[in-house]
Amino acid sequence: MSTIFDYLKEVTYDSIYDRPFNELDVLALTELTYLPFEHIVPQGDTTGIPVRLSDAMELIDRTTDFIVSNQHLQLVDELTTSKRFKNIKLLNYVDEYDPDIQKQFAAMTYRLSLDTYLVVFRGTDDTLIGWKEDFHMTYMDHVPAQKRAASYLQHVMKEFPKGRFLVAGHSKGGNLATYACSYLPDSLFERVDAIYSYDAPGLNKAIIETEGYQRTSPNIRRFVPQGSI
Repeated sequence: MSTIFDYLKEVTYDSIYDRPFNELDVLALTELTYLPFEHIVPQGDTTGIPVRLSDAMELIDRTTDFIVSNQHLQLVDELTTSKRFKNIKLLNYVDEYDPDIQKQFAAMTYRLSLDTYLVVFRGTDDTLIGWKEDFHMTYMDHVPAQKRAASYLQHVMKEFPKGRFLVAGHSKGGNLATYACSYLPDSLFERVDAIYSYDAPGLNKAIIETEGYQRTSPNIRRFVPQGSI
């Protein structure tokens, strides 16, 4: 069975102008967002000087743990040497953990080209609060990470008023991407070209019934692995 690494080898010499970005390119960058970018990428909702992907990869802590797996490190090596990815800019990195309000949230923005951006929300990490928030999502209409995702996306989109946006996430991150887009004002949502949700839980009924979600739903591209429970 082919893997994401087979695809990356196939397109390593293709620029994004030779072959436009697709769901596999977005998936690769979604997985990259699990890595720790503290002190490497400008942090917060307001951007500093963007960092080139290949430069950021040289500074990544390669200590493996639950989140930074050997596969993630292999991904680093593939993207760093790829014509397609190495010049992408990284900005607006956020990694927040707040046990008082039961919140685990992380996100990062990629500038794919001059006016095209990809906002990625990270899935659950290895913290107890992260897993607890996942359980809260099964019965609460809104959890702190969802509200923070909506705030983050709006700040980034307002920061780049001429930009076109893709929004993505894996697992919990896919849920956050969908939620955040559902709560965008119409003036911002019209600049979202697609939402990529990889193996993600859905939203509660109260949110699905909102006008914002109904407007957003046609733009969601959902991917569920055959082995997903």
